[in-house]
Order: sequence, then structure tokens, then C-alpha cells
Amino acid sequence: MDCNGIGKTDLQQYVSAAHQVVELKLIRKIEDLDNDAITFHPEFTHQVFGDTEMIFGYKGLKIKLYYSASKLRLYFDINYTDKVNLKETEGIDADNVISQVKDKLELQNYFTNLDKFVQCLQDEDDFKPYGEKLHEFKSTDNQTFEIYLVKNDDKEFIQNYHEQMQHFLIWFIDGASYIDTEDERWNYFVIYEKVRVNNNDHYYFAGYSTVYCYYAYPEHIRPRISQVLVLPSYQKKNIGFNLLQTINNHYVANSKVIDITVEDPSDNFCQLRNYVDCLNCVKLPSFSKENLVKGWSKEMETEACKVYKIHRQQSRKVYEILELMYTNINDQDAYKKYRLEVKARLAAPALKSKKKNRFGIEKPSEMETPREVIIEELSAAYHELEKEYLKTIERVKLEI
Repeated sequence: MDCNGIGKTDLQQYVSAAHQVVELKLIRKIEDLDNDAITFHPEFTHQVFGDTEMIFGYKGLKIKLYYSASKLRLYFDINYTDKVNLKETEGIDADNVISQVKDKLELQNYFTNLDKFVQCLQDEDDFKPYGEKLHEFKSTDNQTFEIYLVKNDDKEFIQNYHEQMQHFLIWFIDGASYIDTEDERWNYFVIYEKVRVNNNDHYYFAGYSTVYCYYAYPEHIRPRISQVLVLPSYQKKNIGFNLLQTINNHYVANSKVIDITVEDPSDNFCQLRNYVDCLNCVKLPSFSKENLVKGWSKEMETEACKVYKIHRQQSRKVYEILELMYTNINDQDAYKKYRLEVKARLAAPALKSKKKNRFGIEKPSEMETPREVIIEELSAAYHELEKEYLKTIERVKLEI
């Protein structure tokens, strides 16, 4: 023990892992307040509490962010069993947790009084989703879900609902940031669980996606999927598949849409997108087994874009996945032909980027990468890609 204050060993008792002490809940009824089984924790906390994702200054810390499950009204509070004393820590104060959370999440409307929050639960049952219903489906465990499209001109939705649901992005999407809701080109696809109680439908927030519609000359648009969030308690229920398919179906029906793209997708979303696009394209004539074995064609690119608004680069990826599905990997010649084709596509960007002189002749590089290193790196990239493709193929085979 340091005679001038708390020793280093004792200070460790006042350090908390942020992802363990932040408690998130969706409250349907009063009893849920004390139901630990419905508590879930953030996946990412570095945007709020720094790169270490640690909080200093408290023992027994709990940061409570409880949302009403339908209207997303928020109760925010912290409690703890002990807090460091400035005199004992030589002026090192506890982290200002309330300020950190409020500033990063940009909290505007919330309760700090639990009794008032409980009172607001009484009118939760009259909530009706904003926007236009696009799709209804059953999950893998037979829950009912609905997806609604809300446009950016719905000011009540933006101010009262989107302001709240965007908080979850900070906790569950790495590097997420809020969108500019003043921009009219944003669309929102919101997912609700629908529960029938006493002949009344109750709706509970499950997730959402944002899509930005870029202008394309002269009168077209190119929708880009920006954020996709399904809350932890609703994951692995085939909701992501239905959400992405619903977004695709909505824009495919619009003759002004050129293609649909994705902004900085995660690995998990890439796999989902590949799966959805493969299930769609496998039905197209140009992607038949007979045509796939002939190799990549302009017809595939054109048909995938025309029918499903799939971007050229993504349709090429779909071709590679489906071609692998029909390739006999025990046939050495066929398998080698496939691998070389994919590797050539992977290597193409690097080859194009090499500088040439004014006569079109490639300049020698002072830092030329050895050929064997290039081959090794290309082989590693291919094998990683093949592992992803095989996961998609396994899922696709279950559906066709």
C-alpha cells in the first residue's frame, strides 16, 4: 500500500471492462426490469470509452440503458458500490461515465427517474410501426416479423424513433457513425417482431438498415446499403436474409435504379450478400450449370444487373461461387482451371496499378516484389476466398 493513497494493486479494483458493465435491455413489461435473462451487452465500446475499453474509478459499476421495446423510450442510469476518492488517488478522478455516454450517443430524450420510465410503459401497446409495410415472414423458430420502409420526409419518425434506434449502432457496428438525417436521400428499413395478444398486434423493435440513394445521371439512382443491424436476441433467425431480400425486391422494382451496392461491408454481411445473390442468380438462364462451365460472360453481368440490380463486381463473385459449386474438385484439371481463373481476377488490380512510361512500357521497380512472394500471397488469398465460397455453397445447396 502506498502510504500517500491507494496502491496500484488496490486501484485495479476500480477498473471495469466496459462491455461487461454496460447493460442493455428492451423492456416490454415491468417485470422485465429485474429479468437478467433479457440483458445483453455491447460488442464494441471503444468509441465511447476509448481504445482500452476500460472504465476507471468505480467498484460494482452498472451502466443501465433500458429501452421500451416498442417506442424505444430510454431509461439511463449508473450505479456502483464504491467510487475512488481524489485525495487517495493523488488527483486522479473517476471517469465521467454519464458524460461519455451522453456525448457519444448524443442522448436527447431519456428518463433518469425509474418510476417515470415505468409509467411510460403503460401506452407501449398502442404503438404502430412507421412507414409502409413491405414484408412479413416467420423466423426459424416461428416468430412473426414485419419489415417497414420509412422515408426521410417522416419527421416524426426521424425525431422520435430514429434518434433512439441509432444508439445501437455505436455498440454493435465497429466504427459506426450517425448519418445526416437532413439529407432527403436516406431510406430506412425497420424490422419488428409482431406478437398477437388478446386479438391485438404488438410490435417490438428488432433491427434496421439504412440505404442512401445516390443520384446517377441523367435521372437514375444507385442505392447503397449503409448500415445493417439486427439486435443480438434476434440473430440467427434468418432475419438478415429477409431484410436484404426485402431491400433488393424494393429497389429491383424501380426502373430508375441502376444497381444496388454496399458501403464498407463486414465479413458477415459479405457472406449474407453472397448467399442471397447466389440464390437469386442460380435461377437465371445465363447462370445455368451449362453456361457456368463455359466461363464468365457478359451475358451473366447483364442479366444479373437487369433482373436483380446486382453490380458487375458482385455478379462476378456470384459466378465464381456457383462455378465452384459445379466444379469437381477431384478432377485435377478442372479444379486447376478454376483456381487459375480466380487468381487471375485477384491479381488483376495489382497488375493494372503498375506504372508505365510514356511509351506504354512498364517501368522497372526499385522495390520489385519477388515472384515467389507474389505467388505465395496470391495462393493464400485464394484459399481464404475459397473457404468463404464453400460456406455459401453449403447454404445454397440446402435451398436448391
